[in-house]
Amino acid sequence: MAFHQIEPVPDVRLAHFLDATSNHHIGGTTITTRYMTYPIRLRRPAAGSAVHAVYCGTCRQSVRVAVPSADRTVRRQRCWLAVTFVPVALFVAEVGYLVTRPHFHLGLALVLVLLVSLMVLLGPTLAALDRAQTAHGVTVVPRQPGKAHRRHSIRRPQRPNPGARRRFQAARAARRAASATRTAAPATAPVRGRVTVAAVFGVRVGMGRDAVLARLGEPARTVAGEVVPPDRTPPTGDAVRPAATQLLHYDGPLRGHHTTVTLAGGVVDRVEIAEPAGAVTRTGARGILIASDGIHAATPGHAYQALDACLGPMPRIDEARLRTEHEEMTRTWPTAAQAVDDALATVRRLVADLTADAARPDLTEFTVLPLPDRACVQVTAVFAPPAQATAYRVWRVAGGRWALARSTPRP
Repeated sequence: MAFHQIEPVPDVRLAHFLDATSNHHIGGTTITTRYMTYPIRLRRPAAGSAVHAVYCGTCRQSVRVAVPSADRTVRRQRCWLAVTFVPVALFVAEVGYLVTRPHFHLGLALVLVLLVSLMVLLGPTLAALDRAQTAHGVTVVPRQPGKAHRRHSIRRPQRPNPGARRRFQAARAARRAASATRTAAPATAPVRGRVTVAAVFGVRVGMGRDAVLARLGEPARTVAGEVVPPDRTPPTGDAVRPAATQLLHYDGPLRGHHTTVTLAGGVVDRVEIAEPAGAVTRTGARGILIASDGIHAATPGHAYQALDACLGPMPRIDEARLRTEHEEMTRTWPTAAQAVDDALATVRRLVADLTADAARPDLTEFTVLPLPDRACVQVTAVFAPPAQATAYRVWRVAGGRWALARSTPRP
């Protein structure tokens, strides 16, 4: 039996190291480390260890992650649990040796020796016990191409300690919900092959097939056997051979739209959300296209849907952070204008601006780019040369408000 419960899908995050700051005060120095985390929803293999590619939205590259089986994780936890007994055995042996000596006398010097030994051995004991309790086995594979293993680590989500009173209230609320569920009608099971907005926009280029199925579920239908040449060259400059593709078709997440996930060589090459007979833009997008170079949208409605899906995971910022972001933004966009209003008014203003951009005959497409470091999402209206593109940035501000910035003045 395992010391700690092993989940079939480990609840871990891929963490990208951002920076570390130190604050010096009278009592010492406090070091604060910031990470940007991304969920990893990978199922453990039946045996051995499986390697998957996980997309990092900060550095925009795939990181190879090793996920061990449940048996291998149990053995690792038992090894760490066995290590905890080594310091305890050493302390017991030391006490036994001192007690069995002739002319034994428990003086002040002996008490100090035992206290120092206990303090020295307590640290490794607690560290090994913590590793045995929280060991999940998921690791970042070393020596990856493009130095993808640097600045990345695996971390568990931080959950605050609710305390005894809140735990009691949560348990009572859970019992009431379970009692109400037994008396209510059974809930309908999720429809196979149908996806949600959050699930689709969590899929990134370079993600493995198992990770896609764990996030989206089984597709409505699968088309395989096509062979297409690659549409891009990797940063290493090596030649890429044509790969066999597999198309996973889903219903949704938008009304009247279908989602197609294209796998090339077992990893995601592109994701398309489009109507069956939608208009095709110059970049080949009929609705929303998630490709290696970003998210493309064909219409203002599709651009807003993509922005809303990408803005959901972004944190809310305060007024001080918003002023800092505006000052840094004006260095790139000197004529940028920013407005803060409630969410509905901001959406209306953004959709009106995107609709005005779509009315121009030289519009090529809309691109959507999440900026986790800036806590915002950028939408860019791309026009044919020599026209200058128009970019918009949207933040979620404390108090249920949204902030909208435009790179160029409104006409």
